[in-house]
Amino acid sequence: MAKTPKALPVSAHSIKASLAGVAVFSFARTFFWPVQEPPIVQMLLAMLLYIIPVIFCNFVILKSHKKNDEINWNKKAPINWDRTFSKILGLTVVFFCIGFFYWLMPIYQEEFYESYFVLLKFVFPFLCIAAVPYIAITDRKMKDPKDTYFHLGQRLRGKDNGLNTNMLKQLSLGWLVKAFFLPLMITFFSLHLNAVTKNDFFQNFEFKELYDLLMNYAYMIDVLIGTIGYIFTFKILNTHIRSTEYTVGGWAVALLCYPPFLGVTTKDYFAYKSFEWIDWLSGMPVLMIIWGLITLALSFIYIYATICFGLSFSNLTYRGLISSGCYKWSKHPAYLTKNLSWWFMAAPFLVDGGIVEITRNCLLLLGINSIYYFRAKTEERHLMQYPEYKDYYEWMNQNGVITKRLYKLEKAFGKFIFKNKP
Repeated sequence: MAKTPKALPVSAHSIKASLAGVAVFSFARTFFWPVQEPPIVQMLLAMLLYIIPVIFCNFVILKSHKKNDEINWNKKAPINWDRTFSKILGLTVVFFCIGFFYWLMPIYQEEFYESYFVLLKFVFPFLCIAAVPYIAITDRKMKDPKDTYFHLGQRLRGKDNGLNTNMLKQLSLGWLVKAFFLPLMITFFSLHLNAVTKNDFFQNFEFKELYDLLMNYAYMIDVLIGTIGYIFTFKILNTHIRSTEYTVGGWAVALLCYPPFLGVTTKDYFAYKSFEWIDWLSGMPVLMIIWGLITLALSFIYIYATICFGLSFSNLTYRGLISSGCYKWSKHPAYLTKNLSWWFMAAPFLVDGGIVEITRNCLLLLGINSIYYFRAKTEERHLMQYPEYKDYYEWMNQNGVITKRLYKLEKAFGKFIFKNKP
């Protein structure tokens, strides 16, 4: 058994900076929002209102960029334009491959992704221009400037044999994560932002309307941070990808939780018949409010877990240890609260049809819960290669308010299942 660390390992990213970004955006969105502007303007404004305070806090107040494991801020070196050109060439090839992927896949021609491609067409030229000085400046400060982009560019120029299979695989997987999840995040953000924009916080609401507005607002924050996280994978901000999940199982359980694969999960195999709690409790207003507040609280904790990541939010990647906020209570607070909230929202145990139908629906929802359980386990397996996460894992199993109880329950269950194993 591994030795338990004496203290909780320090988080690589500060939650204070992320909270500052959420506060600035929320204040502007509530009191000074340009509701008449086109959606693309509103989305860009929202991103800037979150990004600027976060970067300011990280660089000026917290100075967290100095803890960077890839950048040496004291290094003084001239710009190496030959190396920079190779990196730009490597990045160009990556962009071409992603563009070809979007062009080839029929799903990205659907109207659902329209807001993403409208935004991409507007922003992409500016990103390409900004990439040149960013690469040149970052290259000057890198401890080891000969990264995968450099080796890929050198290979294309016929000058280098240093590009190995693992480097190329990790680069490809990291960009595949972005290419898949970023369209979803921006599309969801556009939908939630539009839903919130249609309402005024200061008008009179019935509880159901207020509940829907708060849910949309919470998930708007969630996917806003998700969008920023997938974009801002920058070494200079210490939010770069350290490694990407490489197993088929790890990718499978993650993708089953998102469209279009989510449809297979929820419609074909785990399509439980739910009973809307708002209809169930419509004749009991006090209990309806209590029930609604519980589901809101669980959803807000789920959003709080996203806020803890800040600029480093991403699925299937490791971008530094997160041990602050609700990650002091549980290793997987987002999965835990999301799955609990579904039991309150859908209430499958209240469906008409007798005990057999109720049992069936509960088992189907448990099937969805199990996907998140295996998702958590594949993430842990991936992250255990990092010493700081190992320390976090051991500390949480013994000291985490929620984790230590779940860990004991899991061990007891394992002993019960395998008690007859020779």
